[in-house]
Amino acid sequence: MRWGLALALWAASVEGLSELGDRYRQLCAAHLQPDNWDEQEDGPWVPPDATAWQPHSACPEQLTADSFRGQCALHLQPKGWSEEEDGPYAPPPDLALPTCILLFVPHLLDSGAAGRMELLGALVDAASRERGKPLVYLWAEAGAQPELEAALHVGATYPKLVLYSPRLRVGTPLQLALTPANIGSFLLKAALSRLPVRPALFDADALASPAPWDLQDAQPPSCADEPSYDHVRLEGDV
Repeated sequence: MRWGLALALWAASVEGLSELGDRYRQLCAAHLQPDNWDEQEDGPWVPPDATAWQPHSACPEQLTADSFRGQCALHLQPKGWSEEEDGPYAPPPDLALPTCILLFVPHLLDSGAAGRMELLGALVDAASRERGKPLVYLWAEAGAQPELEAALHVGATYPKLVLYSPRLRVGTPLQLALTPANIGSFLLKAALSRLPVRPALFDADALASPAPWDLQDAQPPSCADEPSYDHVRLEGDV
């Protein structure tokens, strides 16, 4: 009976994760060709009309230098601003800065496309319940933003969800498993100022701009790219 219950709980959790991945694809990536699309049977893939379909407001955007500036760092001097021509930059006095929710996901070779979509789906599920609040959502692959990860004390454990306040320049990580319920509780405590925070100082202009993810699995490195050690002879070799 115990094994039967354990298997039932495991199957339910897998089904729940799959639903989160499907939710992410439906709400955030319907414009990309599905994995199971067969051009021979289904015909050429035609993405939905951009005027008729837009990503859900809760969909996290991939973290790049431009997306961070446009979403989180609204108070920073815009690119192309010239003090000689435009004068000293000063942000609007009534500028309201959002709170940034940053999700660092494992490398694609570790999680696979399905696993990544499940993690992003968990964030979308939680974020959809927080609509109307001054929150923005960004995600990055492990190691893609090393300076930012170091400033936010992400560590080497992924996935990692971090709340960052650009106004106070502080951050705090979620210490529990990445589930919609835990994310929701985390955001509630943040709204009530019940989370410990640490300084998070970094140069936004130094952030990287990785290529956008196409929802496909990563290709493992080719064996031809690996170094050859055939010429190395160990002690005792004849």
